Amino acid sequence: MQKRIITWYIAVLISLLLMILIGGVTRLTDSGLSMVDWKLLLDVIPPLTESSWQNAFNAYKQFPEYTHYHSHFSLSDFKFIYFWEYLHRFFARILGLIFIVPFLVFWLKGRFEKKEKRYLCLALLCGIFQAFIGWYMVKSGLRDLPDISHFRLALHLSVAFLIVVLIAKAFLQRLYPIKNRSLTVPFMIGTGLFILTFVQVVIGAFVSGLKAGYAFNTWPKMGSEWIPENIFYLQPFYENFLKNGFAIQFLHRHLGVVILVATLGFAATLWKQKDRSLKYLLPTLLLLVSQVLLGIFTLVMHVPLVLASLHQLTATILLASFVYYLHQCQQKPIKKTKKSLH
Repeated sequence: MQKRIITWYIAVLISLLLMILIGGVTRLTDSGLSMVDWKLLLDVIPPLTESSWQNAFNAYKQFPEYTHYHSHFSLSDFKFIYFWEYLHRFFARILGLIFIVPFLVFWLKGRFEKKEKRYLCLALLCGIFQAFIGWYMVKSGLRDLPDISHFRLALHLSVAFLIVVLIAKAFLQRLYPIKNRSLTVPFMIGTGLFILTFVQVVIGAFVSGLKAGYAFNTWPKMGSEWIPENIFYLQPFYENFLKNGFAIQFLHRHLGVVILVATLGFAATLWKQKDRSLKYLLPTLLLLVSQVLLGIFTLVMHVPLVLASLHQLTATILLASFVYYLHQCQQKPIKKTKKSLH
C-alpha cells in the first residue's frame, strides 16, 4: 500500500506541473477567452463537426475580444486558441479525478497520517476554490474591455502554486516523517526566502497579466537606463506596483536578483559553518540560478512561448524544492552514540 500511495503522490504532482504548464501556454497564446461559457459536463466533448465549430466561433464573435483583437481570425485560427482553453479545462477535470478517487480510497482505508490529512484536505479545498477562480477569471475578460484581470490571474496562479506546496508537503511527510521537530536559524531564514520567492511568483503573474514582459526587453538596464524616467507615474505611489506594467517589471527583475544573491549568501554561510542543511539547499540554489537565467533570456528574446512556459514551470519546481529544504531542516538530527568494543 505504501508504494501505491507514493505512486499516487508522484502522479498528482506531475499532473499539477502539467496543469500549470498548460495554463501558462493558454495565457501566453491568449486562448483563455475562446470558450465563452462554462458547462460542467457538456463542454467535456469539443465541437466535432464543421457546423458545431462554426457555432462555437459565432458565439466567440459575440464578445469584445473578437472585435477588439481577433477580428482577422479565420476558423482555423479560432480552433488553435480553442484547443488550449479546452485542454486546460479538460485536464483540470482529469486532475480532479486523479486526486479525488485515490484520496477517498486511501482515506476510507485509514492510510493517511494526521498531518497528511491536514495538508491534503487543504489542497482539496484549494482545488475546489481554484475551479471557481478559473471561471471568475475568464468572466473578467468577457466584457467591454476584453482583458483578463491580472489580479484574478495572480490569484488563480497563486492558488495553483499553493496546491503544489501542500501536496509536496504531504508527500514529504510520508517519505520523511518529522518526529523530532527542530526550528533552527537556517529553517527561519529559509522560510523568509520561500516567502520572498512566493511573492516573486505572484509578481510574475502580474507581469503576465499586464503583458509587462514586453515593456523593456533589455538586460541589465531597462532600455538605456537603470531606472527609466517616469516609470512610477501613478499616484498614489503604491499603485504603480499594482497596475503599472513598467514598475511591476522593474520590481520583478530586481527582486529576482535579490533572492538569488540572498540565497547564494545563505548557502555560503551554511558551507562555512558546515551546516548539514546545505545539501538540502543545493537543488533549490541550482533551480534558482536556472530560473533567473530563464527570466533574462525570456525577457531579451521578447517572451517566446517555450522559454516563458519553462520559466513558469521552473518557478513551480523551485517552490517545491524550497518545501523540501524546509521540511528536511525541521528534522532534528539523531545523535550518534559510540558503539562499545566489548
